[in-house]
Parts: sequence; C-alpha cells; structure tokens
Amino acid sequence: MAGQGSPAGQGKSRIRLGILVAVAAILLVALVVKKTSRMGTLVLDINEPNAEVWEDGNKMTTRDMHPAFDLPAGIHSLRVIKPGLQPLTQNVEVIAREQQIIKVILDVTSDEVQMPTSGNLFRQ
Repeated sequence: MAGQGSPAGQGKSRIRLGILVAVAAILLVALVVKKTSRMGTLVLDINEPNAEVWEDGNKMTTRDMHPAFDLPAGIHSLRVIKPGLQPLTQNVEVIAREQQIIKVILDVTSDEVQMPTSGNLFRQ
C-alpha cells in the first residue's frame, strides 16, 4: 500500500486537491449566476447634469446624466434631485436579466419660475 510520502500517495493527494478546487470553482460560478439571474439593469436618462440619484433611500454615487445601476429584481423607490428643480420621486419595477431606460425630466420648481415684469402674458 502506498503511503502519503510515496509517489502514488502524492498523486492521489493532488487528484483530491484538484477535485476540491474544481468543485469550489463550480459552486462559485453557480452562486454568481444565481445572483445575476435575479438582477436587472436600470438606466436613467436625466435631462440635467449633476443631479443626485437616490434608490430605496440610498444615495447612489453618480453625477452622470446616463447612470446605469444593477439592482435586484423587484420594486424600487427612485428619487432624482437637483437644487432649484422639482425632484422626481417614482417607484420602478426592475425586471431580472433586463435593461430598462427611464427618462427623467427635472423641471423648474414653481417658486423658481420667473414671471415677466412687463408685456403680455398671453398672445392674442
């Protein structure tokens, strides 16, 4: 019978180690695939630069006008804000393995609207 120190024993140990590494790699890939299969991508098309994006109460770290977020499938609360503009708050449904594009239009807030000081407001 070959012992651990013999060439045959060392070969069996390497085979066992190789099998363990292969099984661990397969499990890791399965976990990644399972997690990503429940994720979807939300892309925002924001009309204003430097707006803050909040998802489920968490500030996202982007100031891009076209940010993309990988989120778990399901309903998420989305809030986009920029000082001086009317914030947008909306619930969105993220669908697993799909990309959704949401157009975000931030408008001037009512207290920021400038009325003309002279002239007609309406054309005749």
